[in-house]
Amino acid sequence: MNKRRIVYSTTVLIVTMLLSLVVLHIQTPTASGDVLKETAQATVNAEATQLTEEKITNITEQFMNILVQPIHRDYRVKKLGSKQDLYEKFSSIATYSVAKPFVEYYYREKSDGLYLRPTSKPAWFLKGEPYEITEQSDNQVIITQTNETTFYGDYTIKFAFSFDKQWKITNIEYPK
Repeated sequence: MNKRRIVYSTTVLIVTMLLSLVVLHIQTPTASGDVLKETAQATVNAEATQLTEEKITNITEQFMNILVQPIHRDYRVKKLGSKQDLYEKFSSIATYSVAKPFVEYYYREKSDGLYLRPTSKPAWFLKGEPYEITEQSDNQVIITQTNETTFYGDYTIKFAFSFDKQWKITNIEYPK
């Protein structure tokens, strides 16, 4: 009878210890799990900071869509009332210093609103055409594209894109 109690007690003790280890393992995150989470987050961050062709195209298209606002027949802008409104629109994709020459050239403020100057759009980035990428640093890239169009002939455009929480155009040049 004593042998049965000892075997039974020993069995209960071993089962209790094993269950304790299982519970402890479930409650304690493994180091490898933490490393996997950190690696996954680093991958997501790297993808977010990478300037892809899709991001280049989206930002340059947004720039042109902001620059060429819907107008009335008299060229008065329909939805914006001032140059300041335009600068605010541009602020998510370009710096003020990039937007300013375009806004100043293409728009005039009058007492009754903002007016688009009746002229052609600037030579611009052409989606689907080849371009060169020059990485200046982890957060700055130069995009250079040379195009030929009927209207503008041969031209080259250079965009500097910089990353600070998101990609923005920080410079535009038309080198000779």
